[in-house]
Amino acid sequence: MSLKPRYRLTLAYDGTDFFGWQKQNKPDQPSIQAELEEALSKIFNEKIQVIGSGRTDRGVHAKAQVCHFNSPLRLMSSFDLPYKLNELTAPGICVHRIQTCPPRFHAQLWAKKKTYDYFIDPRKRPDAFNLRYSWHYPYRLDLVELNKMAELITGKMDFKSFQSKGTPTPTSVRTILNCKWEELEDGRLRFRIEGDGFLKQMVRNIVGTMIGLQKDEIAPEKITEIIEAQDRQRAGGTAPGHGLFMDHVDYGPDTDGLCKEF
Repeated sequence: MSLKPRYRLTLAYDGTDFFGWQKQNKPDQPSIQAELEEALSKIFNEKIQVIGSGRTDRGVHAKAQVCHFNSPLRLMSSFDLPYKLNELTAPGICVHRIQTCPPRFHAQLWAKKKTYDYFIDPRKRPDAFNLRYSWHYPYRLDLVELNKMAELITGKMDFKSFQSKGTPTPTSVRTILNCKWEELEDGRLRFRIEGDGFLKQMVRNIVGTMIGLQKDEIAPEKITEIIEAQDRQRAGGTAPGHGLFMDHVDYGPDTDGLCKEF
């Protein structure tokens, strides 16, 4: 029995009006996955399932989310699937790229690392055009102190203290490859974090904890104690979802070489 053709999609989305990536049980709670599946099912006149590289929460955005689906037929190269999907899905979803990929490619399981950005606007006056994409926190933040904390969470360790309930996992051990705070030209702050995987709301919980520690003028080394406690109650609050972006997913050159432009 031959396997159905499999395709890899890369898309961006503004998560403001969606209840996250994952399909919801209520029809009045739109999701990115449901929008894509409905559009693809209309195109192919057959129920299509879409698998994403990861689940972004309600209000979280993506610059380059990756997903895969099986097609009941091999697409003709003249068929502009991204254009058709952008026509059929809700505003705020933009499919940029489609590639053919190996039949066993898996958008989630084959991912080597992911990069997320979290944006904070510390200016006294909010920017109307950034309110949906940055956490407006009009207080002084010390990048030196924040980056000391960033160094302390870099490496392989158990991040259970930053794991929200709701998505069981075999282990809460993850490896943070790089993370850093920096000020952008427009005055906003960006926290970029790269790792081999992330727990539910892990990035937002890390950001919320860092900001909370600085607000209370607690030494950066406290974050190590929080990690070692392996207790979510010892960490800080969860930063708002609208400041978080999935920046990109890395599959490595070997996998990328097997995926061909459609």
